[in-house]
Amino acid sequence: MIAKEFEEFILREEKTFLTPARNLAVLIDTHNVDHAILVLSQISYTRVPVVTDQMKYVGTISLTDILSYQMKHDYSDEVFSSMDIVHMTKTDGERLGKTIL
Repeated sequence: MIAKEFEEFILREEKTFLTPARNLAVLIDTHNVDHAILVLSQISYTRVPVVTDQMKYVGTISLTDILSYQMKHDYSDEVFSSMDIVHMTKTDGERLGKTIL
C-alpha cells in the first residue's frame, strides 16, 4: 500500500516514466562491443535493452557493464572490441554464464 498522494502523483506522471518504444535504443546480442559503445555514448540513456535477432529480450547493458567486463577479463582492445555484447549483458540477477549472489 502506498500513500494516496504518491499514488496520485504516479498516475498523473506515468507517461514520463517509460520511454515509448519508437524512441528506445535497442542492441542486438550479437552486436560487437564497438557498436554498443558507439550507441551508448551517443544517447542519453545509461542502460539499454539487449534482444536477440528475433526480438526476444535478453537483458540490459551499460557502458559500466562493458568496461567492467573488459577489466575483469583483461582482453586486449583488439579482441574485446569485436566481441559480442551477449557476454556482458546483465540479466535479472545474473550475467550470462555467471550467477551473481
